[in-house]
Amino acid sequence: LPRRLRVIRRTPLMLWATALLAAIGTAVALVVVASPAAAAACAGAVRFSATSNRLYVSSGTQTPSTIIALCPAVPLVQVDPANKIWQLNVDLQVENGATLALRGSAAGGDVNELRLKSGASNLPTDVVTVTAQYGTIALDHTKVTSWDPAANGPDTNTTLPAGSPTTA
Repeated sequence: LPRRLRVIRRTPLMLWATALLAAIGTAVALVVVASPAAAAACAGAVRFSATSNRLYVSSGTQTPSTIIALCPAVPLVQVDPANKIWQLNVDLQVENGATLALRGSAAGGDVNELRLKSGASNLPTDVVTVTAQYGTIALDHTKVTSWDPAANGPDTNTTLPAGSPTTA
């Protein structure tokens, strides 16, 4: 019968910990702490990276409601449930053939308005973007606007923050 081999990939941390345990001759349980990028536990078609301040929609058709169901800790907030108004506080990227469906109640959807965080501090993390890289953004009866949380209204500052994408 063929023997099955079990391959374990040893990282520098594992090698260091193994050497330390062998040196002190003590059995210790190691606890691995997740990185900040893995802080928001998400399922399947949606993932969130805190380090890049980006939400990824990577398969299927997703709406704000399904994104929250798949990734409850993501910075996407329904600020007015009665009027179906949502605020996105991180960059969002639609990729790998996925679809972001932003449909208003007149089209049978759950988002009449999507507010994109756009603070006046002139920092790149204060202005969020929604991009599609080999994905689709489907809009139907939905208003998309910038939103300055400090002013509690649309961002009227026309200056782009340093490092932000341009349309030129």
